[in-house]
Amino acid sequence: MGKKLIFLFFVFLIPFFIFSAGETGADILNERTGGRPLALGEAYTSMADNLEGIAYNPSCISFVKNHEITGSYLWKSFGVTSINGAYAQPIEIFSLEGRGAISFIYRTIPEISNLDALDESVSFYDILIAATFANNLFYFIKNDLLKDIHIGTSIKFIQEQIGNNVGSTFAFDFGFIFLPVNSFYRLGLSLLNVGMPFKTLRANAQQGDINFESSPLPISLRIGGSFSIKIDKDNTSTISLDYVQNFFEASQFAIGVEHSVVNILFLRMGYNMYTDIRQPATLSAGIGVSITTTVPVTVTGELNYVHRIFMWNWFNSPDSIDALSVVFKF
Repeated sequence: MGKKLIFLFFVFLIPFFIFSAGETGADILNERTGGRPLALGEAYTSMADNLEGIAYNPSCISFVKNHEITGSYLWKSFGVTSINGAYAQPIEIFSLEGRGAISFIYRTIPEISNLDALDESVSFYDILIAATFANNLFYFIKNDLLKDIHIGTSIKFIQEQIGNNVGSTFAFDFGFIFLPVNSFYRLGLSLLNVGMPFKTLRANAQQGDINFESSPLPISLRIGGSFSIKIDKDNTSTISLDYVQNFFEASQFAIGVEHSVVNILFLRMGYNMYTDIRQPATLSAGIGVSITTTVPVTVTGELNYVHRIFMWNWFNSPDSIDALSVVFKF
């Protein structure tokens, strides 16, 4: 068993040594969705407790009690739009019980055309489809010390097309969240986008040949912690900190603050910065509203809005992201 683990460890490390920094492919793997995590500056590795956290830590769906569905829409600069959707519920497959989820991210931009040339317009889209499984570690290993640990994994299929160039690959995520009973803190860790290089098929219509180009996936390790302060029975504040080790580009630090009022109104702020000052930092703020109704089953719906500003070119050419997301639990 030990030899197998060592072998797998070195297999995962191979892409790190083959490629140099800044040459990653499958950029949609860097896409982050969800109104709550974006408003918190992406400091969501440990705070993830619903479907919006799949892109940060797959173990988040271990907290899904019955059924949960979410969707989000992002407006970006230059007409870039991103749509995300996910669904989760308890599952039992081959005597394996836990929580299962399916999710997708679809991203596109307007066609690129040159009115002064004879070239055809170039279209672009990329899509990510993922299946996720998570559960409490105690289910697999009957030890009371493991009841506070939740683990999860995702398998993802990615496809990208720009003009006549097409690429696709698979990737895996792994994560866990440590949440002691009756405590005010959480710890989380996740390893994202582990897989073989992203191969792009490039067709040259004039020369009639086809070439393959490979780039490593944007593998990253996320470590986070959060702490909640109960001000009174109706008000709670939470602060979250994340460190993101990106293996092929600059690493990141993120901090987010959330204040809930009677568990209905949520006010959020976040800041995300790279260790490389040439990369843009982001400042974000958002608001969420949660309402519970019984019709005839209990349904909790949460609506989140967030606005993010890229700080480095704030005074020159403002670049921002707006996102709107909904979460339903039933």
